[in-house]
Amino acid sequence: MEDELMEEKALAKPNGLLQTRRRFVKNVATAAAAASVGGLASACTSTEDRQAEEMREEGLQHTRSTCSPNCTGACGWVAAVKDGQVRTLIQASDYEDEEYNPRGCLKGSTFNATMYGDDRLLHPMIREVPYRDGGQLRECSWDEALDFAARRINELTEKYGAESIAIDYQVPPLNYINKGTFMRLVNRAGWTNLPGFEMNGDLPMFFPETFGCQCEELETYHWPHSRLTLNFGSNIMVTRLPDSHLLARSQEAGGKVICFDPNFTVTASKADEWVRLAPGSDTAIALAMAKVIIDEDLWDRAFACSYTDLPILIDVETGKRLLASEVAGLEKPADTPEAREAYVAWRDGVALVVNPTELNLPDDVLLEGTIEVSMKDGSTVVAKPGFQMLKDMLESYTPERASEISQVSAETIVRLARMAGTIKPLHIILGGSAHQWNHGDLKGRALSLLAALTGNIGTVGGGISDYIGQYKTRFKPAAWWVPSVNNARATPYHYFLLGPTETMSAPYPANGFHALLTGWANPFDQHALCDILRKRVMSGEIEFMMSCDFLHTTTVEYADVVLPGCAWYEKTDVTTTPIHPYMQLQQPAAQAPGEARPEIWIFSELARRINPEWEVDFPAFPVEESEARIEEILAKVLETGGEATAGITVEALRKGPVKLRHSNPGDMRIPFYEQIAEHKPFPPVSLPNKVGATDHFVKSGRIEFYKDDDLFIAQGEQLPVWKPLFEDTEYALDPTSRERFPFIYLTRNSLYRIHSNYSSNPVMLELQDGLPHVWMNPDDAAEKGLAEGDTVEVYNDRGHVSGKLVYEPGLWPKMCVFEMGWWARYTKDSSYNTLIYPFINPIHERYFIGATWSPNMAWNECLCDIKKAVE
Repeated sequence: MEDELMEEKALAKPNGLLQTRRRFVKNVATAAAAASVGGLASACTSTEDRQAEEMREEGLQHTRSTCSPNCTGACGWVAAVKDGQVRTLIQASDYEDEEYNPRGCLKGSTFNATMYGDDRLLHPMIREVPYRDGGQLRECSWDEALDFAARRINELTEKYGAESIAIDYQVPPLNYINKGTFMRLVNRAGWTNLPGFEMNGDLPMFFPETFGCQCEELETYHWPHSRLTLNFGSNIMVTRLPDSHLLARSQEAGGKVICFDPNFTVTASKADEWVRLAPGSDTAIALAMAKVIIDEDLWDRAFACSYTDLPILIDVETGKRLLASEVAGLEKPADTPEAREAYVAWRDGVALVVNPTELNLPDDVLLEGTIEVSMKDGSTVVAKPGFQMLKDMLESYTPERASEISQVSAETIVRLARMAGTIKPLHIILGGSAHQWNHGDLKGRALSLLAALTGNIGTVGGGISDYIGQYKTRFKPAAWWVPSVNNARATPYHYFLLGPTETMSAPYPANGFHALLTGWANPFDQHALCDILRKRVMSGEIEFMMSCDFLHTTTVEYADVVLPGCAWYEKTDVTTTPIHPYMQLQQPAAQAPGEARPEIWIFSELARRINPEWEVDFPAFPVEESEARIEEILAKVLETGGEATAGITVEALRKGPVKLRHSNPGDMRIPFYEQIAEHKPFPPVSLPNKVGATDHFVKSGRIEFYKDDDLFIAQGEQLPVWKPLFEDTEYALDPTSRERFPFIYLTRNSLYRIHSNYSSNPVMLELQDGLPHVWMNPDDAAEKGLAEGDTVEVYNDRGHVSGKLVYEPGLWPKMCVFEMGWWARYTKDSSYNTLIYPFINPIHERYFIGATWSPNMAWNECLCDIKKAVE
């Protein structure tokens, strides 16, 4: 007992909070254990009774707030506070839709262990001597830290230009106001934003290519209404815990859940059927299913004619769509928007203009055959409708060929195709890993084809969804994110790492990048080629680094200025998510420890020190008035947020979650409702982009499966096709890797953390023995002479990472798994991402709108080998 007290005294922080891991793990684990008896959800079913019991403890106060890592869940929690600290967290149960009650998981229930753990940042810090020269961080005052940061930023701006300062941040929809202040400053200063979505490999590129928008997924209250769910690689029972029961509700209502995955996951174990397919073969299976659906006349002709580009005529020689302006007897409509194009269809021997502002082609328009079309220049063009081009292409994707590629029987493929063609509503789910392959967009395009051919778009329970993080802006944030002078600038993270390419369409600083400002992110662990970041700090190429966070992450170790921010139970902000319809407040339940400050104050102060003239956009206010300032801005943002926030007030949000508004009738928001029910052209708006900003992605105004852009033609991807793994990446980069590195290296999401947010949570670490693990098929391990429990090294020419070997019999052969999010201190100062290379798919470079159409990180396109580590 005396030793414990001495330890507590020695490690006590200046704010009086005891930071010993021993006591905190004991206290928090006790609370977590109480919540985990019989499962967390069952223990908290009677949330009101639980709260009443907690309230009986003298001095305990309760505040309803929201858990806000980048996990999609956005779960409401009630923080129970005593003596200024969050002592326990209780699942909220106040959602209008009863199926969302209660929400939360073990990570969220133990977040206070992170808030008050050893890694909490308590004071500003600066490093006056560069890291590469041995300089150490020291505590300092806020004035000293902010003045130092402003001076260095101004020096580099004068030397290289504002665009040479790169910004790495995580998803503003988690904190529209506080993170939004950083965005406002970035836009005012003209620094280069490296959007977090492509850094995380989160961009579903098939959505802008096919539908013209960032994404349009079903919220999870749709799941029970689906009668057939085809789940391609999403481990919902691990990565979407608060919503996973809704998938079971679909089964209880008579729906079928089919899980396609090379590995036997928890989700596969709960499905009606697990289809074990070879890695990277999803596209071949989807195309073979499409062939069966068409051959057996199970497709929806009316839907194809009304909403897709399949009736548009294609010149069979050039592969280009016929333009109305070039066909004899036709004219391009005078009111055709600049971002659109008028094409040609055929009906009863007559050419028709396909007006991009209308979705009104008749059902009997020509879809099959070959015709000759007279052109204005007197020539004749041989053309086929897009549907015929699709049928011709699908001749290569018989169930038998797809079986060879996927190792799924042809009989199974045919049976599943018939189910997809006859059971409605059909919902197709893609896991986030689908986008993290080099040709992940082809997979999404092929699966979108299944949804469109069967008419399962724009209806309750039907559609195609990807669930990755809180990546979607749900209302108009311009009232706060856009300053009086908007110098917004962005470029993909790939170019920050690799430099410019000849085929890029994004901007690149004339003088390169020389500073990195990070917010709520841990790029020195979390992002691919984190070794390059470290080397650039050591070489001096990155001359200045600033980090704003509430935890002492690996990234903080390399920073020149550290600005301690607030956790989400210590400030007011607003949160939304793509997975459920509620806007929620984060409300301060406790004071931030030490000298941590709300980010609205931090970045407002920094802005005026960089340039006093920016006070018009960043007026001064005392730190004590931060909450009042946040509430003032939030009220304005709600008033100007558009249809989604109409009538929503701060006062209403303080009472509990409020549903975002939508235009379609009924309680559930239906993706693409206006396009399908009201025949408005694609795409819907992709906020925060302006209306029309992405129209040029689908120039026909329709769902586009045929892309006649020169780059798509050059890549042979006019229509979705299957391409094998690694041929355009690892094998092209180094042909010898085919023999030298026989294992696929996957970094899957963990049950114990969200990216790197919970890596130092002592409760989560205890559940993992405090050690990273490497999962292998036992047969592969035996072949390599490795035994379960061995410390193994996973490596390739780019780096290595070590972990404790765990057998996983359900893992696909020649695959190893390392769970993402571990900090370098737990992986012997190497990062699990050092093995990964940021390959660039040229299709992703065709257009550029940050966080929408942009090169996407292909995390999974990585090969390795494994050996026993040298102790």
